[in-house]
Amino acid sequence: LGIILGVVGGDLLALWLKVDVIFPYGWAIAGLIVCSAIGIGFGFYPAYRAAALDPIEALRYE
Repeated sequence: LGIILGVVGGDLLALWLKVDVIFPYGWAIAGLIVCSAIGIGFGFYPAYRAAALDPIEALRYE
């Protein structure tokens, strides 16, 4: 939601100021995909390990 509002707001501001803005949408989408893949990748492994634990065994050391 923030990305969409930022892009639309920037385009409207550029239109109001009569300035040409070159925004590389391809790079923005690629960055979003790469960051999402990194987040999913680094979040999956700890979640996988935690799901494999026995709850009683995990709480024994609390």
